[in-house]
Amino acid sequence: METFSGFAFNSAPFSMDGPDNLDKPSSQDTSPEEYLINKNTSQMIEEVLHSLPTQKQLIIQLHLYRNLTLGEIARVLKMKNIWRVHRKLTKALKLLKKKFREKGITQSDLSI
Repeated sequence: METFSGFAFNSAPFSMDGPDNLDKPSSQDTSPEEYLINKNTSQMIEEVLHSLPTQKQLIIQLHLYRNLTLGEIARVLKMKNIWRVHRKLTKALKLLKKKFREKGITQSDLSI
């Protein structure tokens, strides 16, 4: 558990491996090959997310995974201006998109 501006968060918030998530092929998978491709893609996505700086990870986690508004994120991070939060979130998402492109992860891969 790490802290940022007094807010504790899991430094590994992006784990996609739950008890039943990609541990075994589901009935929706059409083949073992598709299962392995999905598992590999999930691991690459997780690596990319973990490669972001801590503040960028936190802002993405708060907005996308905890569904906080920009105002709520500003309060958590003790920022007075929500436009600053918006700018930081936009930069974090652009960096994330760039890193996805560098790893060869496409938008269709993100829908797994």
